[in-house]
Amino acid sequence: MVAVGLVAGCTSTPPPWSPARRLAPHPQQDFVPSDAGVVYRAMGLLTDTTRVRFVGSLRFLAGATPDSTLAVFAVSLRNSSLTFAPQGRDFIAGYHVEIGFRKDSASGADRSVARDETVRVSSVRETQRRDESVVFQEFVRVPPGAYQLRVVVRDANSPAVATAGALDTVPRFAGPSLGVPIPIYDGSGRGQLGAVPQLVVNPRGALHYGPDSLRLYVEGYHWKPGTRVAARVIAADSAELWRDTVALSGDTVLGHAQIVIKPGALPLGRASPIS
Repeated sequence: MVAVGLVAGCTSTPPPWSPARRLAPHPQQDFVPSDAGVVYRAMGLLTDTTRVRFVGSLRFLAGATPDSTLAVFAVSLRNSSLTFAPQGRDFIAGYHVEIGFRKDSASGADRSVARDETVRVSSVRETQRRDESVVFQEFVRVPPGAYQLRVVVRDANSPAVATAGALDTVPRFAGPSLGVPIPIYDGSGRGQLGAVPQLVVNPRGALHYGPDSLRLYVEGYHWKPGTRVAARVIAADSAELWRDTVALSGDTVLGHAQIVIKPGALPLGRASPIS
């Protein structure tokens, strides 16, 4: 499996592209420990690997005004973590997801979202899938500031529940800036700051090694159309694994681009961002 973090920056002229320096493969235990939650937490993801195994991501884009940021929250689940029951020729499971943003200080209102969802499959084999087979996502408008995050995932047909929490700061986007690159499976994004992006988020930022490309959606604010976004993938030892540039399309208020990392461009393992 390939799992990456990305560092992006803007330049008025594109730097020369240089091929990635490939690292020697690491032993498998270096990036797939017995508790995969260690890897996911090191990547800044929200996870619980006990009763209802999930991995969640929280990334941020600019809102319609500087005092409103759009939080992009997504969770991936395994079918095998849910309890299915037969219904006609199909098998049905349900789950409940909550995300809460609680202010560290007494000022400001808290934000929370809760939803119930249903999963329908057509065979017993599908109920036992152990890969990322369910993706939940929600877009939440949150004022900038420091928050205590709490995520709860419940199986609807059993007592199983999982939780994760973290301290995080919702950023304020003012002046020329970039949103955090968001790994996606599909989607075109958005053309206005007040709109919800049309995206299918890849919560883990990972793909099984194979023929698929890794795609990331990035937004730029208050940059001229055509401004080049320089993207790099960095290994844990600070070695640069991959570099490329893409041009922002759109207008000066909101530009956007998709970064595509083709199969074979990265070695197996985990790559982390640097600041």
